[in-house]
Amino acid sequence: MEKLRLVRFVGCVFVALGLGWGALVNALVDVTARSNPKVALQFDPDSAAALAAAATQKLIDNPASLDVKAVAAAARRSLQAQALNPGALALAGYAADMQGDTARADALIRTSERMTRRNLLAQLWLIENRVNAGDIAGALRHYDIALRVSDEAGPRLLPVLAGAMQQADVRRQLVAYLRAPWMPSLLSYATSNTDPRSVAAFIRQAGGLPRGYADPQLPHLLITTLVGKGFLQEARAYYFVSAKAGDATASDLAFSDDAADPAKPLGWQITDQDGVETSVQNGAAGEWELSIAVGSDAGGVVMQ
Repeated sequence: MEKLRLVRFVGCVFVALGLGWGALVNALVDVTARSNPKVALQFDPDSAAALAAAATQKLIDNPASLDVKAVAAAARRSLQAQALNPGALALAGYAADMQGDTARADALIRTSERMTRRNLLAQLWLIENRVNAGDIAGALRHYDIALRVSDEAGPRLLPVLAGAMQQADVRRQLVAYLRAPWMPSLLSYATSNTDPRSVAAFIRQAGGLPRGYADPQLPHLLITTLVGKGFLQEARAYYFVSAKAGDATASDLAFSDDAADPAKPLGWQITDQDGVETSVQNGAAGEWELSIAVGSDAGGVVMQ
């Protein structure tokens, strides 16, 4: 009798351990299916979410790495594991598009989006679809969704959107997204990597940056970049209209030693040259004092 009880006890322990391990594996697969599908597939080769995520990642990273048969096969295998899942439907939509069946692709991908807006592949297809249709507002709506829901979207989409900002029609439609959480990153990237005049034009068109803007360094970065590229007129226009400079004029711009002052690049600048030592100090009367030491054989402009 004691042996029988022992056997039953050991059996219950193994059942409990088995159930616990199964629950752990299922939890691990659920957590990693989208973030690290390769790991998830090692534990569950038939995970619908992981199968779709793995093929989606390959398609996004390198579209040429998967032909239409591979994309369609990945979609079918995922759908066999789970009849309705948004990742597989988006893949099936891409496969249909690659085969020239745009209507079927549109239906599948929009079905995927109705199930969840968090599928980046679906949003990328919808962006391209709206761009090809000349629908700027529709394209920006899907840009906004993708940039809000996917951490992967920023590095892929912000450079494209920054380039599109060169178009006046795009800038006009972008004003509606001035307070979007991704806008500071877009304006900073566009300022440093494209024609900064488009950023200045966009901000002027938007009526200036909102009070307490998420990136307080942007005004200084933009003016510095505009001045550095020789766009002085645009830099002054941005400062006096968009930086809320009030009734100030160009003649009111004095020397500033505040590196964060947006007007600093527009004020007096000390020039560096051999044989000339120039310094500016705050005098006793609260006014700036210019000190110049010039060698006997040196000369030139010390401030401008």
